[in-house]
Amino acid sequence: MSVAWSPDGSKFATGHDNGIVKIWDLATLQELDDFPVFAVQDGTLLVWDIRWSPDGSKLAVAATSYRSYAAIQVLDVQTGQILAGFEAMSSASQVAWSPDGGMLAGTVNSGELFGYIKIWDTATWDEIASLDEPAVHVSWSPDGTRLASDQDGLVMIWDTTTWKMISYLPERATMMRWSTDGQLTADMGAAEGIVRIRDAETAQIISTLACEKPYVYGFAWQSQGKQIAVACIDRIQIWDVMSGVQVGEIVLGFPADYIDWHPQKNLILYGSEFTFEAKLANVGLLTSLSAVGE
Repeated sequence: MSVAWSPDGSKFATGHDNGIVKIWDLATLQELDDFPVFAVQDGTLLVWDIRWSPDGSKLAVAATSYRSYAAIQVLDVQTGQILAGFEAMSSASQVAWSPDGGMLAGTVNSGELFGYIKIWDTATWDEIASLDEPAVHVSWSPDGTRLASDQDGLVMIWDTTTWKMISYLPERATMMRWSTDGQLTADMGAAEGIVRIRDAETAQIISTLACEKPYVYGFAWQSQGKQIAVACIDRIQIWDVMSGVQVGEIVLGFPADYIDWHPQKNLILYGSEFTFEAKLANVGLLTSLSAVGE
């Protein structure tokens, strides 16, 4: 249900539809450990999102049950011990660590119109702020001064000192993400099948990347910020962000629901609810638009 690289790229984590988080070794592709999100395994839990802390010692997890309960949990990577837990209303869709690891943001919702963005201090796990807005995705700017959230096509930008909304994107969009240097942002028009690359300060659109067929399921920045991987309806497309030129693709035949680019290498980790598998693709081997690599 979710995938994420560790900060050093030596491991990756996968979240599953049985309330389990697994950790894998990249060099051997062997499973290193698996932990239940709760102290007792719950087969009804969907692990929608999983994120490593910047120092790689903890995992934050957003999980939702078929039984109408949800939680955001923080796990110790070495032991699987639950370090902190926060009950949600009916769903918890995403978590995001601040760049310095000092704060954790999470989205908790009840229906489409009611929900909050919660911010916690990771030293004490005290609540710092509660933003009275429903949200699906949240992400921090690289300098930690801004937080982006979205709900129903509206992307809002928050000041992380005052926790006031300071701007929003003019077009309908979801899942805004900053490039690693903070100069650019990307957001997607899911139903239109597009990803927009913008100037981070002005929100002016620099390029628009379009899938051959709508829908976009997600995207992931390359660590250098020069390329971006876009999960289209049946393939992953690789684009040069400044020119808007497609430079490669991985033909899947099914959607990649979750996607993450390795922090140093040209490796893409992706998962699919269609196949219930996580796979690795070496995009450094792609030499043409018809190349396929796993």
